[in-house]
Amino acid sequence: MSNHGSRIPVHMQQRMFQKAVKKNPSYESARANEIHKPQYSAIDSSHVSIHDQSRVRRYPNGQIDYHWVLLAFMEAHRKAETDMYLTPVEESLLAVFFPLKFSKVEVQQAEIRTQLSRTEKAHLKDMIEARFKEELNYSGGSGGGSVPGRSRTVS
Repeated sequence: MSNHGSRIPVHMQQRMFQKAVKKNPSYESARANEIHKPQYSAIDSSHVSIHDQSRVRRYPNGQIDYHWVLLAFMEAHRKAETDMYLTPVEESLLAVFFPLKFSKVEVQQAEIRTQLSRTEKAHLKDMIEARFKEELNYSGGSGGGSVPGRSRTVS
């Protein structure tokens, strides 16, 4: 007997193929799968802003997120060196800190976009300079050395 064309299960085709196990009534109560419609919420203008791409991240109390700005600048610097696409905030950060080297945006426009105070810019310049020195030190074979509480001993 061939089962190729049959859609009847084997245990129902012949009595000798029936299972020796007692049938569970829960198997008989299985229902077909229901297809649920996706429940996506519509994105409104209060969640996403076009200006978010051109602003520097700040905390709710108004203090700047220095670590974010440092990493955004370093990423923008690497992207600019390889001629990749830059977001407006990345172009502005490059124009604020290196106006002669990266001049895709006018300095005045970049100052307005970033809205950094003099003290914030001074602190960020120190952080950027330290980061570049650390990368040069690491590339020079010294292994960095900016980890606090750890000194490198030469033997």
